[in-house]
Amino acid sequence: TILFTDLKGSTDMYGRVGDLTAYDVVQKHFDLLTEVVRAHRGAIVKTMGDAIMATISNSADGVLAALEMVSRMKSLNVSAGQTDLGIKIGVHEGAALAVNADERLDYFGQNINLAARVQGLAEAGEVWLTEEVYRSEGVVDIVTASRLNTEAKLATLKGISQATAVYRLWN
Repeated sequence: TILFTDLKGSTDMYGRVGDLTAYDVVQKHFDLLTEVVRAHRGAIVKTMGDAIMATISNSADGVLAALEMVSRMKSLNVSAGQTDLGIKIGVHEGAALAVNADERLDYFGQNINLAARVQGLAEAGEVWLTEEVYRSEGVVDIVTASRLNTEAKLATLKGISQATAVYRLWN
C-alpha cells in the first residue's frame, strides 16, 4: 500500500511566523508522520519538501494510518498555535518497482504515479482512497467506524489513461 501526504499551508506559515518557528512545526509534522507510519507497519520511503511517500504492509493499516495522521495534525495545529495547516492524503495499493537509488530503496511505476495523483485530489483534512484500497479486507469497516463523510466518484487523473474510481473521506 502506497501513501502520499502533503502539508497544506506551510508556505504561508513560513511567511507569517518566520523560518525558525515554521521549520520547527514542519519537523514536528514529519516526526508525527514517521511515528504513525511505523505504528502501522510501514516505512517512510522519502520526503519531498513538506510531503512524504510511505509504504504500508496492507490497505487496512494504510487507511488507519491516514486517519490517525489527520487527527494528530489537528492536535499539532493546536499545540503549535496554528489554524490553517492541514494534511492531504492519498492511498493506493498495487505492485511497484523497488530500486536501490543512491543506496536508498525507492519505488517507481504506474501505481506510484496513481497514488501521488490521488493525493493531489485532496484538500486539507481529506483522505482519498482508490477503489482497490476501499475494497480491501477490513477497509469498509474502518471507514464506517470512522463516521467520516464519504463520497465515491470517478476522477480523471493526469497521466492516467482511464478514469479512476476514488473515495473521498472528510469531516
